[in-house]
Amino acid sequence: MFAKLFRRAEASVDNAIGDLGNRVVVAVPFLIAIGFAAASLSLTLNKTYGPEVGNLLVAGVFGTLGLIVALIFKMRNNSKAKAADPAADRSPRLQNATPVRPLSARMRRASSGDATSRPSASMT
Repeated sequence: MFAKLFRRAEASVDNAIGDLGNRVVVAVPFLIAIGFAAASLSLTLNKTYGPEVGNLLVAGVFGTLGLIVALIFKMRNNSKAKAADPAADRSPRLQNATPVRPLSARMRRASSGDATSRPSASMT
């Protein structure tokens, strides 16, 4: 009984590890390319603006890139959280709304057949 469950869990973990390995293999060439591009950018900016300003510009480019990536991940995580929690789509006004009150005494009397009587002053 537990063997089948264990095999399913093991297959799920194997698939997750395999997907992660594939992503790493795809990402490595791009990381190397980014490294060479950064070196080329650094050399060009150092020749043009001098070492101090050139390195500051390269740092600014990487800082801006990091902020953009952080915002993308934050937006992605927020959209996943909203998709997982359907109550998050409701407005706070609807979440704090009181439940519908039961029918009034007048409507109860109308349904019981006493529609002609008027509510007394104590029932208002």
